[in-house]
Amino acid sequence: LNAIYFKGLWSTPFEPAATSKAPFFNAGAHSVEVDTMHAQLQAGYAEDEETNSDVVDIPYAGLDYSMTIVLPKQRTGAEALRRSLTWPVFQRLLSKLSNTVVDVALPKFKLEGEYLLKAPLSELGASKAFDEEHADFSGITGNRDLVIYDVVHKAVVEV
Repeated sequence: LNAIYFKGLWSTPFEPAATSKAPFFNAGAHSVEVDTMHAQLQAGYAEDEETNSDVVDIPYAGLDYSMTIVLPKQRTGAEALRRSLTWPVFQRLLSKLSNTVVDVALPKFKLEGEYLLKAPLSELGASKAFDEEHADFSGITGNRDLVIYDVVHKAVVEV
């Protein structure tokens, strides 16, 4: 089991008093009222015609890390944006960012993901680690009775 944890503080904090309920459109169809943080802050920003989206890169304190948010301009555009967002496209979006003052309205959210990695790791050539006959972790235990049955990675992002 592998987990990742990062507790970042925004470079420019969102003031709790500026948080209010606002509509959030789920897949563009129906809105729900959610707690939304509001701030005017210095951040990387770009508009992109190819993906029909706005991009904002909000820095964490220390400026080593940031959260990049890509928002479709159309309420129903999330799925098309998701399909078009490849690594080269994302790199292109990042290269377009310019530092400016941006009015940001960011809903509070929590994303959780769990990924089973046995198959991908096996495809990358680590299949012996999962095979009782071929696994050799004798450098760890001194004998060959140790085998990996699965690898699970869990990640949580909470804003």
